[in-house]
Amino acid sequence: MSFLFLDIETMRFDPKSKKPDYHRDKIITVQFLTEYGDFYIIKGDELNDLPEYRELLESFTIVGHNLKFDCGMLKQQYGINIHSVYDTMIAELTLSGGPAPWGSFRTQEDHDKKGMKLQDLVYRYCDGERMNKGLQCSFKLGEELTAEQIDYCQKDLEYLPIIMKKQQERIEELNLESVIETEMAMIPVMVWLELSGLHYDPVKLREITAELESLEKSMRYELYAAFGTSKINLSSPKDMVKQFNMKGIPVTSISVDELANYEDPLINQYQEYRKIKHLITSFSSKLPAHRNKLTGRVHADFFQYGTKSGRLSCKYPNLQQQPSKFKKWRTIFTAEPGNKIIACDYSQIELRILGEIANELEIIKAYAANIDLHALTASKVFNIPIKEVGKDSKERSIAKTINFGLNYGMSALGLIKKLKTEAGIELTKTQAQGYIEAFKGGYLSISKYLDRISQEGIQNRILRNVAGRLLIIDTDKEEGAAGREAMNLPIQSLCADMIKEALPKIQAKLEPMGVKFINTIHDELVFECRAEQADEVAIKVKTIMEEVGNKYLKQIPCVADVSISDCWKKG
Repeated sequence: MSFLFLDIETMRFDPKSKKPDYHRDKIITVQFLTEYGDFYIIKGDELNDLPEYRELLESFTIVGHNLKFDCGMLKQQYGINIHSVYDTMIAELTLSGGPAPWGSFRTQEDHDKKGMKLQDLVYRYCDGERMNKGLQCSFKLGEELTAEQIDYCQKDLEYLPIIMKKQQERIEELNLESVIETEMAMIPVMVWLELSGLHYDPVKLREITAELESLEKSMRYELYAAFGTSKINLSSPKDMVKQFNMKGIPVTSISVDELANYEDPLINQYQEYRKIKHLITSFSSKLPAHRNKLTGRVHADFFQYGTKSGRLSCKYPNLQQQPSKFKKWRTIFTAEPGNKIIACDYSQIELRILGEIANELEIIKAYAANIDLHALTASKVFNIPIKEVGKDSKERSIAKTINFGLNYGMSALGLIKKLKTEAGIELTKTQAQGYIEAFKGGYLSISKYLDRISQEGIQNRILRNVAGRLLIIDTDKEEGAAGREAMNLPIQSLCADMIKEALPKIQAKLEPMGVKFINTIHDELVFECRAEQADEVAIKVKTIMEEVGNKYLKQIPCVADVSISDCWKKG
């Protein structure tokens, strides 16, 4: 395998922007370092000749730091498709068990140990050397490079061979070769995703925004009437605690968890108001600012190793946290004229994974016979025949919440709160605890597995999932939280691995067809294609997702649900 070390310097179209704009930012320099130490820099008018380097760049394994950005810029602006990569940042995230939690960088020493910037890796792998990034924002279009800037470009590359060599030694020691291969294959996919962008209908957005604003106004005045005054700030915790207390409701805060402890019509009214207000302030009013003027689409900033589980995360805007309970919202995300949107997601994948790795025969038999698992759990929890469990029954709703919650270590109190806020079902603590115990008694292998993996996480703080991914639980996390994380991480991370193994295969089939990869939320993939391609695209995506899933699910069939629509609907 031949390596070519690569970096680029750019100038932002909008210096205040928090994310790159592949369409309007400008490449100032492209620099290479060969395996033999030869350094080359292409700059200024020479960049017009960059397409001549396409064959070179597309035939080598390109090594760099945060290569999603470099590859995205080269692809969009020069049509260069880099296929084989080694990214030192992604490798370090894999070796570290994912990104460090927010707030963990309390000291410089913490940052040195956990930071993922190039200068952090230089310090970590190059004998504590401090890298000066002071010239990073000094590159300007049309200006001659200074000797200091050229030296800066060269130094950015010279550390990469050292870092890569030492990382690869650790990768081999930890037996992470296959996980690294999965992650590196995802980088071209991330470029495809970010360049595709997501289309939305501005007219539909204005209609829904007007509807939400009208609803918010009427609900606001209803609350003013209920509290007997309009001189309150409904978004102020201090004001609202005072007003609730004056009404005889002894809340101490307006957090969701706090308000869930009270069954009062005024609390419920306020909760509904806040949901509508949140839709307006966090979503409908902000989306237009993210619409790219050149493409007319929203190009979010995705991170392929966004969580410890290996799941993707997203921001500017966060397309993974669009409102799900306001059913009309997704209808604003439409296919362009003549196109269709294909959404495909794994069916009950976390429950299937849990049943597989726990070797729970009850669940294995249920999925093999296509039995409704939530109805089966309801029959066990409530001791009733499965045929008496209605699809929309209270018993099935409770069972569904238990099924999806227990692998997160959900407690009786957690079950009470979740059912109350999401289904309007009220339980006593005794009832909730009884249902949980009935679940555990009905699925003994799952109970034993969750107990074992929880203790392993508490004691060792290091786990592996079935695909070999390294899962690290913070040593300063208290035992209860560590145990709950240990229950969930092996399941959630295996789902992430399935998605990451499927996506490069899907890209190889669909991108040459002109298909856009427009969004992904955990186990859901969303594409846009020409209407006449829709059936073919849907079959290809479903087939690949199920083939990859069945690589890990040996006893339980993996099923991917797919939909074809004019707007974004769940698969």
